[in-house]
Amino acid sequence: MFREQRTDVGALAIQQLNEPSMHNTNKNEKIGFKFLCSVDPEQLQLCLMALAKAVSGSARLCKTILWEFGTSLPIDVKASLSTMLEYLHGS
Repeated sequence: MFREQRTDVGALAIQQLNEPSMHNTNKNEKIGFKFLCSVDPEQLQLCLMALAKAVSGSARLCKTILWEFGTSLPIDVKASLSTMLEYLHGS
């Protein structure tokens, strides 16, 4: 039974990866990784420290920052992030 479930889950994962929306998600992930690799390590550390400080601050500030970030993204990036998060949550 366990092996059958693993096979079913694997088949479902492959099926979802073959969907057109996942191609956009994968493309955006690659672009994101290329961007992170191109940023100077000191600048990246500064950005991550600022993000950590914002997150460790008040929850309201964090929600505001995330809301502003989310509303500034293009619609196709929002769709890709949403698809990626749904995939990670197993929806």
